[in-house]
Amino acid sequence: MRRGTKELLTYLMLNHHVDVAQVSKNLDQTREEIKSYIEEINQSLKSEAIWMDYQMISMTERCREDCYRLLTEKEQQLFSYYEVNLRKQLIMIQLLMDGRYLSLQALADYVYVSKNTMLSDFKRIKSELHQLQIQLDYSRKAGYAISGSEFLIRNLLGKLIRDVIKTPYGKFILDEKKLIMVSEIFLLKKRLEKIENDLQITFTDEQLEELPYILFGIIKRAEITNITWSFKIEKYDIKNTREYPIIKEMFWGYDFLSETDLLYLSLQVLASNLVESALLFSDSEEIAFAVDDFTARLENHFATEIVRKGEFKEKVMLHIRPAIYRNLLGFQINNTLTEQFIAEYTTTFRMVEKASAPFAKLVGHKWSKEEMVYLSMIVLGWMYQTEETEQKVFKAAILCQSGTSISKLLLENLKGMFPTIDFQGAFAIRQLPQVEQDVDFLFTTVPIQTDVTVFVVPSILDKASRKILRYQVERTIDLDIEKKTKALMAMLRDSIPSENIPQVTERLERFFGQKDLEDPPVDMADVLQMEAQNICIWKDTVRWNELVVRSFIPLYQRGSVTQNYIKACEAIFYENYQHMVIGPGIYLPHAKPQAGVQRADIQLHIMKSGMLNPSGERVQMMVALAPSRQNRHIPLLLKMNEVFLEPEKLQFILASESRTEIAEMIERG
Repeated sequence: MRRGTKELLTYLMLNHHVDVAQVSKNLDQTREEIKSYIEEINQSLKSEAIWMDYQMISMTERCREDCYRLLTEKEQQLFSYYEVNLRKQLIMIQLLMDGRYLSLQALADYVYVSKNTMLSDFKRIKSELHQLQIQLDYSRKAGYAISGSEFLIRNLLGKLIRDVIKTPYGKFILDEKKLIMVSEIFLLKKRLEKIENDLQITFTDEQLEELPYILFGIIKRAEITNITWSFKIEKYDIKNTREYPIIKEMFWGYDFLSETDLLYLSLQVLASNLVESALLFSDSEEIAFAVDDFTARLENHFATEIVRKGEFKEKVMLHIRPAIYRNLLGFQINNTLTEQFIAEYTTTFRMVEKASAPFAKLVGHKWSKEEMVYLSMIVLGWMYQTEETEQKVFKAAILCQSGTSISKLLLENLKGMFPTIDFQGAFAIRQLPQVEQDVDFLFTTVPIQTDVTVFVVPSILDKASRKILRYQVERTIDLDIEKKTKALMAMLRDSIPSENIPQVTERLERFFGQKDLEDPPVDMADVLQMEAQNICIWKDTVRWNELVVRSFIPLYQRGSVTQNYIKACEAIFYENYQHMVIGPGIYLPHAKPQAGVQRADIQLHIMKSGMLNPSGERVQMMVALAPSRQNRHIPLLLKMNEVFLEPEKLQFILASESRTEIAEMIERG
């Protein structure tokens, strides 16, 4: 292997989805040299090849594993240094999976540092373990060991292994440090795939990669400790469910596992976030009642009636049951998109967090931000659904490594962006062979190798990425004669005799082949917007019992609502006004569209004179809403929520005399 080939291969092992320009800069290799080195590597690989396009170098997990074996087949190790956080994780995993006292020198040698550095690391480890109610024991004669509640220790072991696996090279380090056995990992992965078939479920790609390592670590821990221990699930025991015996059966051959060990291992599997699970997690009336309550609160907060409510509740139920297990058992989940989602969808997150009180009550404490973000993704994805009115021209599918919440949000976002594309659903990356057979496009969160047109998209689409993606899709269709013809024929089909369709199609393709038409992109989403005409500034005093009627006068004059709708809003608002708040002193009177909405509309009323509600609280604004049946009012409503929750922007609105400036601020968000 040439030196440049080895340098490139080592770099690829330490990074995911590498940028070609960055490789060229860091390794001082030209694009042609990089291409040559990759060709050399690919000739030595037995399975999938490394893929390089103009911008990126990508490889599947199987390819990464083969590359690692190729790189280390004549050498003892790939790594000679670990950064401090990884060092601590490896030391703790080693102590937990070994079970004995280990000396300071042995542990220092294990992670390639001095004894002084190791002592410094142990200070941090001791502090972290103390926060988890676990002890770091020290014996001058024997060295270090970890002790405490076996339940808490196994939770920690699972989290440590998961964190290491999350790094681009984590699996290889666990292999080098002899913390795992490749043959056992392969066996457990095959057994998990059998569970998928037996229970008709689909694990995400990430879970199918992580779970075998976590399960192996816990099995190893059970083998070396060989102790009697127990833990309790006070409300939700799975021992009598139909899933438990099937999951339990995957651990045959590990005769040393106790009933408690098997239950804990099964819970690790069950507490995973399953994609499109067919398991019936709705066997608890308490959970069903909580989901009903949660749904009702959401409808009130979002000023909408959730479409296909029964399906929505089932989707929430599928997520809530394993989430309850995780919360009761203290399992921690990783959601790398947590902060990005909260920043992008702040108001949605807050609304869902507020509406989730019934779930917090079930487990006795507030749920983590990570859990709330997963739940918010489900909700937001569902809220973006609309009645399908556009004729479908193309077929597409989404491939996502992550869980159902993320893929569902992405799916519904893309449906809204491209109404003429029939999205077949969201699938795991490893389902590519089945999915690519009958689609025109694939939208994926990671680069893949396929003959189908692929668009690589971020897991969360912000404004900039939406704009870029819309242009890419429209440009792709415009540059593909066959696809452009297909789109035009879909519009003209009803006007052309069926016997002439092949002939017209052929002529169109010939025409497009001769002339490049540049049509401006069309935004097909009829989204409700805030303009100056949608704002009123009240300087006179209004009585409480006249507030709703006066708020809806502009909507009535524009023909957006009927008198019956206004009466319905009156009845609902005066009975429930405390629950119709979207900001400090800002009320949102509304009813269901069926009550008399002619078209979606909105009117913001800013009250300059002081006014109090019956509870003695000041009323600052009224937002009269005629909601869209297709939920097209939600983006504007969310934008207004975000503005109202920022004190500086709220004060500007309350003080301004310019309706145009207020409208512009709200539209900017």
